[in-house]
Amino acid sequence: SNYSVRLVAFTLNGEGVQSLPIYCSTEEDVPGIPEQIKALVMTSDSVMVAWTRPSEPNGNIIKYTIYILHPNKEVQKEHVFGDKEHAYECRRLKEYQQYEFWVTASTRVGEGQPSMKVKQIPVSRVPAKLAAFSGKVIGSAGSKLSLSCLSVGLPAPSRIWRGPTGAP
Repeated sequence: SNYSVRLVAFTLNGEGVQSLPIYCSTEEDVPGIPEQIKALVMTSDSVMVAWTRPSEPNGNIIKYTIYILHPNKEVQKEHVFGDKEHAYECRRLKEYQQYEFWVTASTRVGEGQPSMKVKQIPVSRVPAKLAAFSGKVIGSAGSKLSLSCLSVGLPAPSRIWRGPTGAP
C-alpha cells in the first residue's frame, strides 16, 4: 500500500501551514481472501466460477487459483493470471455429479487464504442467471468505464444499465 503523510501544527491561533507530503509504502504481502464467490451451471459439462477481488490485495495480484474438488475427491487447480478477470469456466465436468469450488489470490509473495467453498451440479437445462456481483463503480466526468455483466443460461437475460434517476 502507498501512503502520503502531511503534518499540520494546531495552536490557539488555529491551524498552521501543511508540510510537504512524505511518501512511503508497505512491503507486499500475501493477499486477503477473495470476497465473494458463486458457481453457476453453464451447460451439462461446465460451470462458471465467479468471484470478487480481495478487499485487502496487499500488493499486485498476479493470479487467481480456482480449485475444483471432483466427486472422486481429486482436486484440480486452474489459474487465471492477472487481476482483470474474475471468472473462470470449468469444463469437462460430468452431468449430475456434485463439484466443489473455491478460489485463492496470489501476489509475488505467495498465495492467500481460500474463499468460502461453493457447490454445484452440472445439468443440461440451465435457467438464466447473472454471474456478476452488485457493487459501486466510480469514475470522473469524461472518463471511460467498463461495466461487465456475465450471464449464463437460456433464454439469455437482457442487460440494461440505468443511471441514478432510473432512466436507461
